[in-house]
This record gives sequence, C-alpha cells and structure tokens, in this order.
Amino acid sequence: MRKQQEKVCIGIDLMGSDSSPEILFDAVLKAAELHPALSMLVFIPQESSEDFQKKIPSHMHVKCIAVQQEILMEDHPLEAIRRKPLSSLVQGIQYLKDKKIDAFVSAGNTGALIAAATLNIPLLPNIKRPALLITMPAEKGNVSIIDAGGNITCTAEHYVQFAQLGALFQKSIEKTTCP
Repeated sequence: MRKQQEKVCIGIDLMGSDSSPEILFDAVLKAAELHPALSMLVFIPQESSEDFQKKIPSHMHVKCIAVQQEILMEDHPLEAIRRKPLSSLVQGIQYLKDKKIDAFVSAGNTGALIAAATLNIPLLPNIKRPALLITMPAEKGNVSIIDAGGNITCTAEHYVQFAQLGALFQKSIEKTTCP
C-alpha cells in the first residue's frame, strides 16, 4: 500500500488504443517533464519493455510495467477482461484497487475499462451503476457532463444517481457551491 506523503501516482495504459504505444509513451514523457511532481506507471507490451525503459531520463518518475496481453477495441468487454487477466487494462485496474496507483488512464476499450472497474472497485453506497464524467471549459469555469455515452439502458433511478454523482464531483473537485 502506498504511503500518504508519496507523490501522486498515475497508471497509464499504453495498449489497446488507436494510437501506438510509442506515440503515447512520448506523451507520457512530455507530461513527466511538465509535471515533475507526478509519478507514473506505464503499462506496456512485454516485448518492448526494455526499449521503453531505456528512453526514460533518470530524473523522471516514470516506471514501466510489462504486461503480456492486450484488450483490443473490437473485443467484447466482459469476455476480454475475463480472457485477458494479464492485459494492461485489467492489470491497471488491479493496481488501482490495490492502491499502488492513485488514478488510472486508458485510451483503450471503454466498455472493458468500465466493466473491469465495476467488477474490481466498489461503487459508492446507493449507486447501482457507474457513469463516465467529462469536464469541459466554459465561460464561467468548468462544466461537467456525466454519462457521456457510457450507458445505453438507464432507468430514472440511474439518472437521479448520475445527477447526484455529478453534483458531488462539482462540489468536491470544482468547488461549485450550487451545481
């Protein structure tokens, strides 16, 4: 388990997206240069791990985690997380669950990401379904949009819960007094 005073650590899945792991890795290195207070764990293909590791300057807090499997965009989400437990996406969620990282970012299969998170990380009390939330800059500060495409079959109860989650986010993160 990570100690409270350690740097914020972000896990980043470099596999399964439309961009190559090399392009995403270059972006990670740029982010590490711009934000030296962050620590990053990047989940990369096992066969390329040495090449990626050699590219990391010694002053950066970036570490590579080699994984054996990849969940592709065309994979069925639930089948993929069950068939590919050694994938970057499933391993990243496991690291998050085990508190080895503070956040996890993936540009891969969104359905698999939500399924893996739902199966491994407990939902808040009285919340029955996870939702995606995005923030966008607006004239009077950031606005949040919740469930931006993540659920296709929702009940009225789900929408109320999504609104509660959005309001909680706006109050705690964006410091909005009346979302």
